[in-house]
Amino acid sequence: LGFEREGPDDDEMEEMEQLNALLELTPDFFASLDNVLALLDAKQAEEADEQFEETLEPISRQMQDIAAVVSSGAEEEIKWAIEQLNIRVRRAIKLGIYLSILSIFLSLGIGLLISRSISKPLMKLVQSADEIGRGNLETTVQLNTKGELQLLAGSFNHMARELKQKIDSIDNVNKKLLESNRTKDTFFSIIAHDLRNPFNAILGYSYILSEDYDKYDDEERLQFIKEIDRSSRITFELLENLLHWARSQSDKIKIDKQVVALNDAVEDSLSSHAATAKSKEIALVNEVPKALTAHVDRPTFTVILNNVISNSLKFTEDGGKVVVSAHQNGRGVILSVKDTGVGMNEETLSKLFLIRGNNSTLGTRSENGTGLGLLLVKDFTERNGGRIEVKSQLGHGSEFIFTFPG
Repeated sequence: LGFEREGPDDDEMEEMEQLNALLELTPDFFASLDNVLALLDAKQAEEADEQFEETLEPISRQMQDIAAVVSSGAEEEIKWAIEQLNIRVRRAIKLGIYLSILSIFLSLGIGLLISRSISKPLMKLVQSADEIGRGNLETTVQLNTKGELQLLAGSFNHMARELKQKIDSIDNVNKKLLESNRTKDTFFSIIAHDLRNPFNAILGYSYILSEDYDKYDDEERLQFIKEIDRSSRITFELLENLLHWARSQSDKIKIDKQVVALNDAVEDSLSSHAATAKSKEIALVNEVPKALTAHVDRPTFTVILNNVISNSLKFTEDGGKVVVSAHQNGRGVILSVKDTGVGMNEETLSKLFLIRGNNSTLGTRSENGTGLGLLLVKDFTERNGGRIEVKSQLGHGSEFIFTFPG
């Protein structure tokens, strides 16, 4: 308790001597006790009793006598010490009560301030979380606080933005997958519809020639061969366009732009369609200036020309005309493919470049088209950085107008 006796005290010295004597006997006591326990464990009861009576019991009695002397002298001191302790405890209890009451009031005041500064921002966070749960991903939290709550609000807003971006990305992927499935269904429809007729013609006329060759004269056999040739060309055109389209959709077609002489490119495409034009007595006219160039990818540009020219020949009556022209326009080049064909109405124009519902239309001689040609034209034109425009009027022909980088 921190209290000391004043002056010398003989009783204290005597107590210290008694305690020292008690400490000196303690090791012998425990050593004798261990021996007795060891003998008992070894089932040597007689030896244990003898050891107890000769050694352990005398030491125990001597230690008890010393302890009695020490405790008898300390009884009054212990009572006095307990009184002093009770006085201090009572004082401490009073002080503790006062401090407890004060701390309760302080806690209530501080708690009220903290709850006001935290509860409102937390309620805003809870309300914003509910809004996001309802699907309103544009929700943000604006707090006029600093510290951890402001950091929490920033993290919440960042999470909401990332969640919206990921959901938008998933929606876009789903849309692309749906569009891809529709495209696949359209391809199957095109293949089933457009391949059936030419192959029926090829197989039918081939069978007639192989089985009944002698029944027909040379003029009839020549007509059969022409039909086989026409159907084969249609089939080849379909397969070629399907190949180009599949490669473009899988990004296997790489656009490598270079300076292309337009007159030469147009002349090559017109030459490849000369036979078809001759059979329908259609004039193919190249009015592209020889010095005019365009910055395009030559292979895909050739696909564009071939499909547009083929389309014009298909829908131009016998004796008509297909004219390809071009001119410089600022930094770009405008290319036109114009025919004197049957033209198109507004409904046909609106569906011209749509993959769904873009059914092939029979030409003036019932030519069967692929239905994919104009889709390739639009795709490859845009890949070359160009634009396409179509002008047409029913009964007055059509004009495909392209704008490419010069």
